[in-house]
Amino acid sequence: MSPRSTEEIVNEYFTTLQNAYASGKLNPNKLHLAEDIVVFTPNGRAEGKTLVLKAYEEMLIPNIQKLVIHKQFSDRSSVCTIYDYITKNPHLTIPAAAWYKVKDGLIYEMHIFFDPALWEKAMSGKQRKAG
Repeated sequence: MSPRSTEEIVNEYFTTLQNAYASGKLNPNKLHLAEDIVVFTPNGRAEGKTLVLKAYEEMLIPNIQKLVIHKQFSDRSSVCTIYDYITKNPHLTIPAAAWYKVKDGLIYEMHIFFDPALWEKAMSGKQRKAG
């Protein structure tokens, strides 16, 4: 079996998130996150798989309805994805772009870009530090 491409790994990450947004249940193994992952957003920086998974469970899964992917570019070690977060309540569309760096089959770094004012409005007082 040949190693999975960077694009396949990131696509499974997005599919796993879509399934979690629909079902409310996250399968963390299919996210392919490195233990020492670093995530950069306009709201700050998060380090470590445990912290990132906590943000998904406590903030993203309860508040995001779905993602709409518009475009994806990839090379051997990274993927850039342009997409929208569609939130539940309030129902908003938050345009976003993210750059995922992959090494040894795991996502070890994410740079996620979005409008922090829209994000804050969507989260309406909920925890807002992760993206």
